[in-house]
Order: sequence, then structure tokens, then C-alpha cells
Amino acid sequence: MATCTVHTALAALLFVSGFFNAHACDLRAPPGARTVTSPASQLRIAYSTDPAKLNVDSMFSVLIHLCTEQPIERLTADAHMPEHRHGMNYKPAVVQQADGSYLATGFLFHMPGKWEFVFEVRGGSKTERFTDSIMVE
Repeated sequence: MATCTVHTALAALLFVSGFFNAHACDLRAPPGARTVTSPASQLRIAYSTDPAKLNVDSMFSVLIHLCTEQPIERLTADAHMPEHRHGMNYKPAVVQQADGSYLATGFLFHMPGKWEFVFEVRGGSKTERFTDSIMVE
């Protein structure tokens, strides 16, 4: 009986700690995609841009893949320049694709420098935030 209780407690601890969410699913992302992990839960996303090389004053899109066992209610994508304390002049639109990925369109970096992508994934009562910095010349 004590062994069963120990195994149940260990399974509960692993579930609460995010162990199953972090390792249970396969993050299917195209080659060259950048991977970002949430520090809060170990949930992972991968994203790639089209075109791959970003230029100032050129529109681009972002394809986002995520690895989660929870249903996603909403995914948002945006970008800002943390050192300049401003964002883009456009608000991207995000649409779920037939394969389960998400396509965000309407990105445009209007000046060179350090930009930070911000992705927020909402499911149930939780919202996970992912950030990744890139340099645009």
C-alpha cells in the first residue's frame, strides 16, 4: 500500500512540475525554426519567419508551432524594441492552420536594431508568454 502511495505522489509531482507537458509531445517544427521555452511551465514553441532573412521596412509572416497537451484558446504574436520602448506600427493577425500550426501575418520592422518577438498562448486559466530577441540590420 505504501508503494502505491509513493508512486501516486511521484506521478502527481511530475505532472504538477510540468514534466509530462515538457516531454509528452513532439514539437514538429521546420528545419531552421527557433525554439523558445516558457520559464514558467517548460511549454515549448518553435517559430520561423517568411522570408527567413528579415529586412527593415519589408512585410513578413511568422509560422508558429507549439507543443502542448492542453487545448489552446488563443495565441497572439507581436514584436517590440525593448531598448527603444516601442513596438511595431502594425498589429499582426494570427490564424490556426489545418495542421495545427499558427500563421501570424502583418509583421513589419520599421527600423534596424534589436527586436523581441512576444508570443502569448492562452489555455484554460493559464497564459504562457514567450520572448525571443533578434537583430535586424
